[in-house]
Amino acid sequence: MPNLDTVHLSVLILVGPVCSTSYDGQRVNALVESLLNQGFSVKLDFYGVKLVTPSFYAASVGDLQSSRPSAFIDGRITISDLSSP
Repeated sequence: MPNLDTVHLSVLILVGPVCSTSYDGQRVNALVESLLNQGFSVKLDFYGVKLVTPSFYAASVGDLQSSRPSAFIDGRITISDLSSP
């Protein structure tokens, strides 16, 4: 049975206050994919992040949503403190 503990990832610590490149998004995506494959749930926390561009979001979160069935993603990835201005 997979381990369903939740790993809390601070995007501010991983990337910084400006999340603008698809390269950084791909780095976050790779980390989240690895954790999901190990059976963890992931909480992506955007607290303190000032800017998230569409290219970063698509590479980090959008790719996860398109590469896995929604039934797998539901409840396994949580996004917090991401809001529009």
